[in-house]
Amino acid sequence: MTATRTNETWRTGEAPFRDRLSGEARRLLAGADGDHPGALALTDRAIAWCEHAGIEARDFTLLQAGTLGQRAPDPVPEACSGMIPPVARQGQHRRIDEYVLQTPWRTASRAGVFVDLGCGFPPLASIDTAEALGAHWQVIGVDLERHPALPTDADDQYACPEGDGGIRPERSPLARFATPSLRFVRGDVHDVRVGAIDVARCFNVLAYFDQEFRTRALAHLASQLKPGGLLLCGTDGTDTSAAHYSVYRLERGTLVQKEFAFGIDNIRPVTVVPFLSFHDGNPEMARLADVVAVLRADETFRRGYDAALDRILEDLRLCARAPDGTLGGVPPGTDDDDLECRLAAIEARLSVEGWVGEAIATLRRHGLDAWANCAGHVGVGPHAHDIRRH
Repeated sequence: MTATRTNETWRTGEAPFRDRLSGEARRLLAGADGDHPGALALTDRAIAWCEHAGIEARDFTLLQAGTLGQRAPDPVPEACSGMIPPVARQGQHRRIDEYVLQTPWRTASRAGVFVDLGCGFPPLASIDTAEALGAHWQVIGVDLERHPALPTDADDQYACPEGDGGIRPERSPLARFATPSLRFVRGDVHDVRVGAIDVARCFNVLAYFDQEFRTRALAHLASQLKPGGLLLCGTDGTDTSAAHYSVYRLERGTLVQKEFAFGIDNIRPVTVVPFLSFHDGNPEMARLADVVAVLRADETFRRGYDAALDRILEDLRLCARAPDGTLGGVPPGTDDDDLECRLAAIEARLSVEGWVGEAIATLRRHGLDAWANCAGHVGVGPHAHDIRRH
């Protein structure tokens, strides 16, 4: 699933996807022709994903076009000293926390060691996880603590905001969030060593790296998991929206994929989260495109799902369809908190209306093993993808 750019036409094979976008979407995407080649490649990859997944040009939202064209350089590692921007949101992995507590792939236990790889700063998701799992669990947040994107003073201390609006300088800002059930260590996915791990989560991290990096990272993590331990890796947005992830279990020294899962809002996404990858060959992104393509090729399912989503978007006043049939963007004056609430509401309403069950039934009709997992996402059987521990 690759794309090439020729003059002003975005192409996957011979399909001129960009030519079929609205004029406003093309204008917004033109912003990707900036100073960062990674931003341009990111847009190429997004277009290729849409084509592969069966997303029509008329269903490419102005929110997506604006994010890729006007904001794409911001998260590109080359625009952040070659590192991942330390972005974390409160409640971002809420459904994944629920999954850890209920998953059938893990031996039932009230206690365990949970490692949050790439916890970000401030480590809001790690804090949420410690609260969700409870005092019997030890949660360990792992990240490169001294991140160049965070402001420091002349003494190389971080400027940490206080609750009263003031600023306090600290050399080890992550440590201030530690509790009896939550601690932090400095490191990355290639060298973390915190003892035997029951569950490791690596979300919104591996999409920034190539396949070689991923293979080495997963092999190292396999060496750190307990027998029967789980590794969850993938991507999600606000309040676990647009989630898609793989679940591995360590069995006889090998990471064995048990399921690939995705949220129902990925089938015709309104944000860039489903195709946000900075290298070709991202397994979760590619698998999601394959499964979405199956669903969108089923005319009965596609028509029903698209009609339901159009109605929900109109009700939410978000990316509503214009008279020319193309999808719009975010209404003027919408702040980030309001936008996040609306995005989270999309999946909630689709689920309430039964589209998780409809997707499962459709995938089964087309020969895939599919089910509703304990996070309320669509789970499908894995491809053969086993990784041995080092």
